[in-house]
Amino acid sequence: MSMSNLTVSDDHYVFALVVTAAYFLVLFFVWQVR
Repeated sequence: MSMSNLTVSDDHYVFALVVTAAYFLVLFFVWQVR
């Protein structure tokens, strides 16, 4: 199980990075509008 997760970890890492980037983008946008 842990071996198969190694190949999927890259996708999860990219997905988490995109979600975090989008979250900070929205946060920055809201901070600018305020």
